[in-house]
Amino acid sequence: MTDFTLSRAMIRNVTDWRYHRIRTLIEHPYRLECHHDPAGPKGGGRTERFRLGDVLARCRAQRNYDEDIMTAKLIAADAAYRKEYT
Repeated sequence: MTDFTLSRAMIRNVTDWRYHRIRTLIEHPYRLECHHDPAGPKGGGRTERFRLGDVLARCRAQRNYDEDIMTAKLIAADAAYRKEYT
């Protein structure tokens, strides 16, 4: 839970929330700490990654957050990223 593994796209796919809601989740009341992926040889690749624990804490405060389903999916997305890239 201390590694930066979840991107905005992963969070959006799991929760089925729109871009603005994900942005609000990350930005308010303060911006979550993040790390960027290293740039590729042609540039780009600057995907922001957030901690699973921070995202779960923010999601639990949302009204339409189904804790049983979405928590399991966020943990699965985190595990898939760790398996693929570590």
